[in-house]
Amino acid sequence: MNYANDFGEVPPSDSSSLETLFIDNVGDGSLEIGTVITEGPAAADFQITPSDDQCSLKIVDPDDTCGIGIRFVPQTPGIRAANLRIPSNDPDGPEIIELQGTSDIVFVSGFE
Repeated sequence: MNYANDFGEVPPSDSSSLETLFIDNVGDGSLEIGTVITEGPAAADFQITPSDDQCSLKIVDPDDTCGIGIRFVPQTPGIRAANLRIPSNDPDGPEIIELQGTSDIVFVSGFE
């Protein structure tokens, strides 16, 4: 299943506040999570520091949770997009979360 997270507008080279995404194990068995990564055309704009990643290479027991903190730090202006890939032993495959943010975009009201 895919989810999306929009970081909104952030000036170039500035940083959004930390947004934490939580992974809940709602299954009956342990969830073994691999290394969580960002990928895609603007992957470098979405930063995960090791201290903010409590999920990579962890085992999440049933009814337990872990969190991944992400900041949007746009390197160039525009609509920036990437994916957060969370590999695991889930039989449905890796979880993909779409990440988006904008930087230095001017929207004009009433213009289409």
